[in-house]
Amino acid sequence: MYIYKMDFEADEVTKSIPSRSSYAPSDKQKSYKAGDTLRFHIPPFQSFIDPRQTTLNFMVQVDGVEGLPLVHFSNKCGLHSIIENIRIMDANTNTVLESLMNYGEMAQKLHMYSENRSIRNKRALIEGLEYTSRDFDSELYDNEPARNSHESQLFDVPYRYDKSTNDFGSPITVTATSDPNTIEVSLHLYSGVLGALSDKVYPAMITDGLRIEIDTCVPQKCLELWTAQGLVADDGGVVTSEIAKDSKRFCIIEGSVTTANPVTYVDLHVEKNPGFDQDPIATNTPTQAALDAGACAIKNGLSGAVNLLVGKPLYGFTNANPPVWSKLGDITGVASNYATENAGGQVSVRVFLDNGINGDEISGGAGAGTGNIATQNTCGLRQLDWGSAQPTITISELQFIVKTLQPPQSYISSMLKQIATEEGVQYDYMTMDTYRNNVLAGEKVVQINIPTINHMATSIMTLPVDNSLSQRYYHKNLDTIIDDADNYNYLIDNKLVPTRRVRLSQLSQTVPKTEQVALFEAEKSLTSIKIHPKNLDFQDENFFIGRGLGRYGGVYNLAATGNASLRVEYTNPLKNKLMVSYIGGIRRLTINRNGRSVLP
Repeated sequence: MYIYKMDFEADEVTKSIPSRSSYAPSDKQKSYKAGDTLRFHIPPFQSFIDPRQTTLNFMVQVDGVEGLPLVHFSNKCGLHSIIENIRIMDANTNTVLESLMNYGEMAQKLHMYSENRSIRNKRALIEGLEYTSRDFDSELYDNEPARNSHESQLFDVPYRYDKSTNDFGSPITVTATSDPNTIEVSLHLYSGVLGALSDKVYPAMITDGLRIEIDTCVPQKCLELWTAQGLVADDGGVVTSEIAKDSKRFCIIEGSVTTANPVTYVDLHVEKNPGFDQDPIATNTPTQAALDAGACAIKNGLSGAVNLLVGKPLYGFTNANPPVWSKLGDITGVASNYATENAGGQVSVRVFLDNGINGDEISGGAGAGTGNIATQNTCGLRQLDWGSAQPTITISELQFIVKTLQPPQSYISSMLKQIATEEGVQYDYMTMDTYRNNVLAGEKVVQINIPTINHMATSIMTLPVDNSLSQRYYHKNLDTIIDDADNYNYLIDNKLVPTRRVRLSQLSQTVPKTEQVALFEAEKSLTSIKIHPKNLDFQDENFFIGRGLGRYGGVYNLAATGNASLRVEYTNPLKNKLMVSYIGGIRRLTINRNGRSVLP
């Protein structure tokens, strides 16, 4: 029996295929809010779709963030983080062709490992992904978020250098988030029917078109802080959990007076910028103990002071022994004195305050008050004052840009004739199936069962996500955690895969080290779903457990074995975890005179 396979691929040398771009609008030509479901219908007359050039385009704006620290979408996958689930269905029978769940978590890993410098530059142009929103490639100065927050795409950040005078210029009195921008993005989805997992044409005509449903995330999940420097816990301590890993207090030089009068401003230490003839203020320099205890100088002038929000109360530790965490005053403006920077000027940032405490309570420099205690004369904004805002996201002008093409008429005629037969035609496409398991904190030996139904699996990836975090913009809800994992094995068809345990313990060290075998396994799992790794840095920050199942382009019938399972041993686990497992593999769509079916 011969089964007609729809695997037409154009020969770039000998065949010219006419093509054009068209768009499929959403079901309602109005704006959406994050958390809504987006629906599209691609009609059958857009008969053959090239998924390599099909994108989801829309405008996005982040609102309701006045008084909120600067935020952005995922610094690893940009606007992909706004997508929760994707369902693609046959437009006639609603047969589900593809269901991608926990899409944001998956996209973050696939994006991170498939990027290089050029690819990230491109994504910065079209995906709302700021090029400088995170450290990478060991270029700390150029790419530390606290030094580059003025490059936000979502907001016109006013915190820039003031070179107009030889003294402190007119203070900035507006918040960085008071006037949000509307940006346009174009997302190439990780879909096997309409996106990056496919490398061949999809014949929409044989399924009477397509219906697409996209569930979006709530803003508290898909937004993240740009930087947490200047933001601290309510008691003044730095935030050491996943909430804000770069939480720091700023170092006070001195206040407006050193007598028992209300303070009207405080001067803060600023880091010297490479390439400029600057001198940090030599007076009251911070002690090493203060820096070790979680204090820092402001990075890149006013760029690093973006979290000093006008209207918010500034708190700090006094110079007393013991230091007292006190309200220094309400911020009314922020300014810098960068005008003299090229002449060897001493640079600093001045924060103007109202309703301040006595100036003699904050004199002496960071860590250099009475008794030289590390926290003295450091300041920041309490989480109580910056963590309560509820941002909203508006999505508008939503449409699928669909690249359609016209294969030779002989190919179309042959395919239509075959559909009318008992054998029918087949279309194979790569996709991902999602399985989820909960693991409680404290479980040192974890064995999770994955009841797979995949007949042609090629890869498995498991992402341990912190299940104890609430959905807030100051949490990194898409990140994975290691949680002191020691080793892992998959168990497939009653066999350990791989045979020897894959070690993970070095990833949890104070200075994480690469676990080579685990990295090789992760790389194989990615290449098996046609994601070609170009970046293998920061394994600990982009942790996942993986295994390739099909060698040399082959597949593995997991449905025949009944299930797969994952065994992970932990040394001292502290987190509740949601183990999100993605089985990558090939689905087969069969269409004949009796109807259509999908083999998972």
